Amino acid sequence: MAVIGIDQSFSGTGLVEIDNAGKIKRQEIVNTKKMSGVERLSFIVDKIVDFCKAADERFVVSREGYSFGSKGRATFSLGELGGCVDLKLFEEDIPFLVSYYVLPPTTVRKFSLGAGNVKKETGYLLTVYDKFGIRFPDDNQADAFMIARTLLGFKKAACLTSNFDHESFVKGLTLIEKESLVSSLLSVKGSGVTKATLKTMDHKEFALKVSESLKNYLCFERVV
Repeated sequence: MAVIGIDQSFSGTGLVEIDNAGKIKRQEIVNTKKMSGVERLSFIVDKIVDFCKAADERFVVSREGYSFGSKGRATFSLGELGGCVDLKLFEEDIPFLVSYYVLPPTTVRKFSLGAGNVKKETGYLLTVYDKFGIRFPDDNQADAFMIARTLLGFKKAACLTSNFDHESFVKGLTLIEKESLVSSLLSVKGSGVTKATLKTMDHKEFALKVSESLKNYLCFERVV
């Protein structure tokens, strides 16, 4: 199963598809040039739909969630864009689409870069290159890749099937990566998930907690 990551932006939406091994199959940047308003919204959303429809195998998809620390008019505009993407992907008949999620940016950066507060400063792309050995032309494509990679991590961590060595996969995760995959449950009263319990939790229990955590980010799913 493939994974598509979307980093929606008015300046340049990043789109990346990775395979089940985490290797990039396709990537694209959506430039809106001098567009504005509804025309720009429509153009971006249509490009995202086209990218998803070009997938040649079953896939799951996620876009980046909202940064609640953002301020100004851009916050409302980005909210409009995110809502348009959600609605369009829900309404469109997209072959092979299995499920759609919205992942918090802090969860994505914590899983991918080891910290949720990594800033998009001058050395951001170098930080991504140092981590993955991949050169991206801009931070939007880099983020789209990390969004896809994080969702793949969720899916594998929640996968208890006979043809996947789940125990070895979980043992290979760092504590920070484990924390990010149960972030929506971490230290929530009654969840049974704390930094202390994560250190002693077996891989099967961890899979159940990851699955529960991921459901909190689910927008919709389809029978394919």
